[in-house]
Amino acid sequence: MKENYSLLIADDDDAIRNGMSNYIDWDSMGFYVAASFEDGKEMIEYLEKNHVDVVLTDIQMSENSGLDVARYIFEHHLNTKVIILSGYKEFEYARQAIAYNVEDYVLKPVNLDELYSIFSKIYQKLGEERREKEERISQKQDFDEMLPELQEQFWMSILLGVSGNREKIIERRETLGLHFSTRMPCAVLDVKIDLNGDSGQYYFLEKNNRYNLLNNLFSGETEGISFNPVYVGPDKLKMVAVTENAADISEFENKIIDLVKVKKKEAYVFIGLHFDAELEGVYPNMKDLTDHYALSNKAGLTGAAGYSSELSSACCKPENSHGEVRDGIYPAVAELSSKSVKPGLITHASSQKLGEVYNLIMNIIDSDNLKELDYLISTVFFELREEPLNYVRGVIMDLFSLLQARFMKMSQEMWVEARSHISYEKLSAAGSIEELRETCLIQIHQVLDVADRRKKDVSRSLTQKVKKYLDEHYEEDISLDVLSERYYVNSSYLSRLFRQEMGTTITDYLTNVRIEKAKELLLTGKYKIYEISEMTGYRSDKYFFRVFKQRTGMSPSEFLRSHIS
Repeated sequence: MKENYSLLIADDDDAIRNGMSNYIDWDSMGFYVAASFEDGKEMIEYLEKNHVDVVLTDIQMSENSGLDVARYIFEHHLNTKVIILSGYKEFEYARQAIAYNVEDYVLKPVNLDELYSIFSKIYQKLGEERREKEERISQKQDFDEMLPELQEQFWMSILLGVSGNREKIIERRETLGLHFSTRMPCAVLDVKIDLNGDSGQYYFLEKNNRYNLLNNLFSGETEGISFNPVYVGPDKLKMVAVTENAADISEFENKIIDLVKVKKKEAYVFIGLHFDAELEGVYPNMKDLTDHYALSNKAGLTGAAGYSSELSSACCKPENSHGEVRDGIYPAVAELSSKSVKPGLITHASSQKLGEVYNLIMNIIDSDNLKELDYLISTVFFELREEPLNYVRGVIMDLFSLLQARFMKMSQEMWVEARSHISYEKLSAAGSIEELRETCLIQIHQVLDVADRRKKDVSRSLTQKVKKYLDEHYEEDISLDVLSERYYVNSSYLSRLFRQEMGTTITDYLTNVRIEKAKELLLTGKYKIYEISEMTGYRSDKYFFRVFKQRTGMSPSEFLRSHIS
């Protein structure tokens, strides 16, 4: 369905104003006349209260000129295109029009071919700007909805030692809206929930419920310390404690111990839940924490899943080859960081390529073309073949994080089941690129098997949701893009799915709903035809006339007369 944009017309000549409003086929160009005025003053008053896409205004009128209108739009930063209509060929007018970002300048008498050409360009420009705006809004909404997953993924990368240097940590911290200082003390806690105690509540057997509970229990900032829960395995929960405030490391440790005691008591008193949070390690700053876990992983130990006291002791005293402390950097980590890492195909700073891979995987899910999956993953690993293992590991973890976020939006049940097949611990344990690729393929196949099993139920439910939305919101400006963004699915997939389930296209179904509702309103005798046009989602009554006649074989007036007689 073609998008129609609003247009205001102003001219102090009644014949020109009425002719421009009523005798030009604006609908065919994608516009409708929202109002017309004989002076710029009235137009400005209308613009103060209403959004308008385009104004076509005479340059000289009695009180406020067309240039006054253009200046008002320019100074108030309105997203409205201005076209000046004038019989004057004076340079000063043209110069001022340019200063106010006027789109075009048309001389009287109007050449219709020229007018059509101008408005065709305006229509294309408005469409491009609207699509860009919708894309920005969509990206912002997607980011906001994925933020909890991305924040958890950030803390996961910290515990796996693949978060990069301090500058990279700060960059991601700012992007994700996290609040802590990389130079202040931090800690990791190992959390265990007692499901055999006197609580014994079935609710907490579900990992997602336990996660939500602890997230709510530790959410926010308490005495300057924030706790960030992370699942590093199916039943392994860690908590990263950070602060923005200056603190001595021993003071920080004591404060965490005291806060955990308070949280444990609150959990037991309020809901009878026992949990234990053992202090796994305290670090002078975030760099020391990430270095420790990077060394743990390089040594083939469990890293994010925990580490031995011997390793902890060794890491607390970084030494060089002569047994001396060397700038607080662990030898193995220093060796890694000293290597030159050339820019990779996919970086944390720019997720464009990662987004492309993610979209390709989602298209594979939508099209049931799972045979392409192995080739796609192999291609990703081939393109990353010269990158360090930890770097590639971080990319793959980001990819799984994005997939989890999409499943969460599609279905809570799908998200919970898919998440159970993702083990960041196994990804962390992979000792080579090839082992990481195999682990990635196994997990991603398991995740997509979940999607495939649940997709049929989700598809039927989605079609019914879209149908119900169209039935109830037919009077609104609805497009396929609007629906796909609302229900978080690819627009072509949604269109194909709806046709398969309903036997008709979304556009045809919506048109039928609108025309049937228009018939009902006509037969009540309460409304004028232009009112019914607006009530059924048509901005232009001329376009409504045309669609009504195409669907019924009669104009609205003819339809009404046929039922009255």
